[in-house]
Amino acid sequence: MTDRVPFVPRHHSGVTLIEVLVAVLVLSLGLLGYAALLAFSLKANQSANFRTQATILAYEALDAIRANRVNAQFYRRDWNWSAPTATGPGAEQAIADITAWTQRLRILPGGQGRIELLAAPIFPPVGSGPPPPPPAEADRGVVVVTVRWQDARWEANAADQRTEFQVRSRL
Repeated sequence: MTDRVPFVPRHHSGVTLIEVLVAVLVLSLGLLGYAALLAFSLKANQSANFRTQATILAYEALDAIRANRVNAQFYRRDWNWSAPTATGPGAEQAIADITAWTQRLRILPGGQGRIELLAAPIFPPVGSGPPPPPPAEADRGVVVVTVRWQDARWEANAADQRTEFQVRSRL
């Protein structure tokens, strides 16, 4: 008997090389997709961290105002704020609280804060100008704390990069 040798056609000898190249291509596309997913995940986690910090800072300001609500008018501040001179023990505490809060806003990139007091009957107007118009009955004693920061650094327009968190609460 003769031993039979299996027939291997010569024209199939390069197929394995093409299969390896296709497999490497598919693997590289998968790894690129995974890298893009990791980059997006990092941006989303950092953004969530900034939002958490802003929330904590906003509620911290509300807690400070509630603790010294008799002197709440001294907690008013705009985006560009410099500490006024204190005029009493309650005012000194309010100014110290807001100054410390302003320093803590720096943990956010480009962090800024604003505190608005919608006048309550017990709060006199701040400053020497005419008193503001009385607020609507539903707004009396409401405090609005706004924290803003630069979050979406991937946006080309600077105005699109700004993110704000705002909380309203009644004293």
